[in-house]
Amino acid sequence: WAGKVITALGFRLSLTAGTAVMMLAMGGLALLRPEWPLWVLGAAMLASGMARSIAFTGMMSLTFADVARKDLGGATVVNNLATSLSAAAGISLAALLVNASAGTAAAGLADYRLAVLVLAGVGLMAVPLFARLPKDAGAEVSGHRIMPDMH
Repeated sequence: WAGKVITALGFRLSLTAGTAVMMLAMGGLALLRPEWPLWVLGAAMLASGMARSIAFTGMMSLTFADVARKDLGGATVVNNLATSLSAAAGISLAALLVNASAGTAAAGLADYRLAVLVLAGVGLMAVPLFARLPKDAGAEVSGHRIMPDMH
């Protein structure tokens, strides 16, 4: 389904909106309460997952849009390394935030919420960068067609 959204909207709008919704949903997940009905928790997770699908599918597809076929092997290695390093950095930042928030006490729900909200804020910083992409970024990969200006 994410591919159809990217084809319809293009990479710029898909990545901008998808990342914004993904980070807002992540922040929203931090506000969930354990006593809430399971269907509410499930719906929140589903919405978050759908936004993540669009954002991550778009990022991975656009990553390889301008890579020559002969260079795909090396590009895949570099991409996997960068993905692993960014995941490690995010996990490290989350652990640092939880421990800094908790201090010497055992970490509680509020400490984890703070960490998730800060990480969502960090992720939101990518939104203006995606908004700066050209309208036709990755169009040859996505199949997105730009409508010509009518003036």
